[in-house]
Amino acid sequence: MKINKIFLSLAFAAVALFTACNTDQEGAVYSATGNQGLAFSAPSLGSIRVPANDPIYTITVYRGNKSGAFTGKVVPLLAQVGGEDVNASDVCAISDFAFADGSNSATFTVNVDKLPMGKTLDLKLACTDSLNLSPTYHEGMNEVSFSISKEYSWVALGKGHYSSPEWWEEEFDVDIMKADGYPVYKILSLFEEGYDIEFEITPENYVIVHKQASWVHSSYGVVSLQGYYKAGDYVDVAGLYHPDTKVCDMTLVHTVSAGSFGNFTDTLTLP
Repeated sequence: MKINKIFLSLAFAAVALFTACNTDQEGAVYSATGNQGLAFSAPSLGSIRVPANDPIYTITVYRGNKSGAFTGKVVPLLAQVGGEDVNASDVCAISDFAFADGSNSATFTVNVDKLPMGKTLDLKLACTDSLNLSPTYHEGMNEVSFSISKEYSWVALGKGHYSSPEWWEEEFDVDIMKADGYPVYKILSLFEEGYDIEFEITPENYVIVHKQASWVHSSYGVVSLQGYYKAGDYVDVAGLYHPDTKVCDMTLVHTVSAGSFGNFTDTLTLP
């Protein structure tokens, strides 16, 4: 990261302007905030994914001088989940930043532990300072926007055994992955190569299978499946897990845009 400081002539005012760039893109010139010239390296950071078991993202902020220690805050200008406005504090925690004397960079963190799995948080943040002064905007360049979501860290659990006597009329071994730190599992390429099936086992030993693509029908295209145990009473519940035998009972309904193929009960024995 290369940072240049450009000073206007004294005839116009002694205001520090700040430019940030990297090998791919060059940032714009920033106006000073609290005489610090606070800025991000770029107005957008794109889409960010963080591990579900350590859902913290670190962002660097820069200033136009190195003189003295300086602490400040980052304020959310926009927070949305699924296109709907939310209170940022309900889905994430944003730390303060602190510049050391002699340093023109500092970091702060965005922790999305409270963001539900499968959801994406759209954030726009702006710099302020320890006196709670409003940011001084110059073409919005002391703002930064990005999308952030959580993803599981998967670890191999071993071989399981899948039995489908009603629908596929066969049984076979399958590779099972487990989300590190979560009771969430993934069956690799269960019915068709490239279509992994995720499911969750709750503390009450219910097996949850949310609607997801599972295989491709030659006439109807992609087929979705989801849990169908006591439909209407238990949304997406496929059945029960039996800890003593490590068997999951899974009643699944297979659907396409034209309708349903019906629901069938399979079993999975975990490694």
